[in-house]
Amino acid sequence: EFAARLPSGGCVLDIGCGTGAPIDVFLSESGFDVAGIDASGRMIERAQAWNLPKARFFHCNFFEFVPEKTFDAAIAFDSIWHIPLELQRAIYPRIAEWLKPDGWFLFTHGRRKGSRNSITARWTFPNCVRSFRRTAFKLNP
Repeated sequence: EFAARLPSGGCVLDIGCGTGAPIDVFLSESGFDVAGIDASGRMIERAQAWNLPKARFFHCNFFEFVPEKTFDAAIAFDSIWHIPLELQRAIYPRIAEWLKPDGWFLFTHGRRKGSRNSITARWTFPNCVRSFRRTAFKLNP
């Protein structure tokens, strides 16, 4: 359903792409250009091993990434909570800048606030909504 909302052959950024499967494999095989970023070099190696013709993968953390172009969509499945809680407010304005004017952002985010350990941190949903309202994003449930 998400892919059907995008222009044919559109460009998609996968934030925290991991191994590239199944999302980037599906998108690339469906004709989309994919850029995947992940802070884990091992995950990027596994993503590159798919040899997807329409996908490029970058080993960097979210705040190091400098896009070469804007995107029709960005996705972040089970990745935002890897970013330290105190930095999460800065995520959404950056993503909004990376998207084309009518771009889409599909993401998952935890419901519980706080950090459980060094790699899991979650904002509450109302904090996400407030941060979104400070950007050009429109919420579409």
